[in-house]
Amino acid sequence: MYVVRTAEDSCLVYIGKAGPRQGKGIRGRLSVYATGKGAVSGLGEAAFNRALADADWVRGRLAALEAAGPSGAQQWARAAIDRAGLELCWATATDDAAARMLEKQCLVSLTGCGLWNVG
Repeated sequence: MYVVRTAEDSCLVYIGKAGPRQGKGIRGRLSVYATGKGAVSGLGEAAFNRALADADWVRGRLAALEAAGPSGAQQWARAAIDRAGLELCWATATDDAAARMLEKQCLVSLTGCGLWNVG
């Protein structure tokens, strides 16, 4: 399980679980976000949606588009993660069931706290 907060104000924004992911665990999950491949799931989607709601960020991306030419969705998603300025910590669990339980307990205890988690 991992917990994400903003570096700027240390506000807790996301709780997630990283499964084995082809033997890569949390490194594999974070790689998905860092490369922009997670634009439509979990933390990547939440960061991208917040970036797209920021008119100044969108204007900056459009200016880059006009200056340097087009970039793909993956680059936009990576820029959105960079924009969010996130920090991470994690806890390990003995197995997947224990990790799920820990994640669920944290999500329930933080209901109404403005987490970016959806559903």
